Amino acid sequence: MSARIVRTEREPDAPDRPLDDDTLAEVEKRLGVKLPAAYVELMREHNGGQFETLVIRVRGRLSGALAQHFGDDRHVEIDALVGITLEEDGSVLHTQYLTKEWELPSGLVLLDGDGHTWIALDYRKPVREPPVIFIESDSKASTVLAPTFAAFLEALVPYDAVYDAEGEVLPAHQAWWRRWLLRLKSGRVARR
Repeated sequence: MSARIVRTEREPDAPDRPLDDDTLAEVEKRLGVKLPAAYVELMREHNGGQFETLVIRVRGRLSGALAQHFGDDRHVEIDALVGITLEEDGSVLHTQYLTKEWELPSGLVLLDGDGHTWIALDYRKPVREPPVIFIESDSKASTVLAPTFAAFLEALVPYDAVYDAEGEVLPAHQAWWRRWLLRLKSGRVARR
């Protein structure tokens, strides 16, 4: 499942501790949520840090606030995930501080972000497993990237499968995306 996620380095202040059951139980207790099994499994392999850049395609409609963060190719880049540790730096526990600092809605567990935009687990609605979302801090607009963390991992593709060395969308990818947009406009693709 996590073959594409290979840690290249840790965050400078992040602890480098393997995830154990006691730590997981305490973090889930403090957050008030059960973390997805796929995320926990990945953190048992690589407990947070940076990795080679991957991208995930954003499907469906985007509000104006979100659309400004994407070009025509509609991909989100991700090259880091926070871990599950009892220290706040580099951990999902930093969510509590960051949601207050950036005035984000409660019910999120932040996985990566820069302050303006975030990738998060969304626990705002009662569900068996939270979706992975992209949320913009100012407007609080969000879109679902994947219905589960496992689906999120499966949807990630290497950066160089979509972009060339100059950051331009590869021609083969552009053609596929244009066909998908035409199907969406014609109603042959379900809108969310």
